[in-house]
Amino acid sequence: MRNSSWNMQSKFYWLIIVLFLSNIAYAQKPEFFREDLSFGLDTAFFSVNGDYYFRNSSAEYHTYTIVFPVRSTNSVKPIDTILVFDHTDDDRMLKVSVKDTLATFVLDMSPHSEKIIKIIYRQRHDGKKARYILTTTKLWEKPFNKADYNLVVKKNIEITDFSIKPDSKIDFGDAVIYYWKREHYLPENDFEINFYLLKDNK
Repeated sequence: MRNSSWNMQSKFYWLIIVLFLSNIAYAQKPEFFREDLSFGLDTAFFSVNGDYYFRNSSAEYHTYTIVFPVRSTNSVKPIDTILVFDHTDDDRMLKVSVKDTLATFVLDMSPHSEKIIKIIYRQRHDGKKARYILTTTKLWEKPFNKADYNLVVKKNIEITDFSIKPDSKIDFGDAVIYYWKREHYLPENDFEINFYLLKDNK
C-alpha cells in the first residue's frame, strides 16, 4: 500500500514537470550543458551545493524561467533553506520561488553567452534515505558535456547502497568523500543513497 501511494505521488510529480516544460516548449530555452555538485550528508540533513552551467547560443537576448525539482514527492520533507546566485554576475542573488516539489527562478542571458548558477539548499532526511533528482535532465533533450559529483558523509553514518556506484572515495576519519566523474552524461537514475545512523558511543 505504501509503495502504491509513493508511485502515485511520483507519477503526479512527473506530470507537473512535463506540464510545466510543455508550456515553454515553444519558446527558446538555454542549453543546460554541465553541472558540478557537492552533496553533504550528516545525521540530520542532506545538502546540495551545485554549480549549473547554462548557454544562450542564439543571437538574441533571452529571459528564461528555470524550473528544477527539489524533492521527488510531497511526502518527502521540504527543503529547509535555498539560495540561488549568478556566479557570472558577481554572485548576485536571484529570487527563487518554491512550491510543492519545484523551485523556479528567472535567468537573463545576453546573446552567445554562458552563465554559472550556484544553487544551495538542504532538507531534513528520515535517517534512511536521501535523493537528488537527476533523471529530469532528459527533459533538456541533451546529455551533459561534463558532470562532476562528490558526496561528503559525516561520521556516524553507514552507507548501505548507492543508486549510482561511486568512482572513488577518500576516508578522512571524521568524514568520507565519494567521487563521480562523467562525460557526455545523460542520467538513467536519480542520485539516491540508502544509509543508517550509527549510535554514538561517547
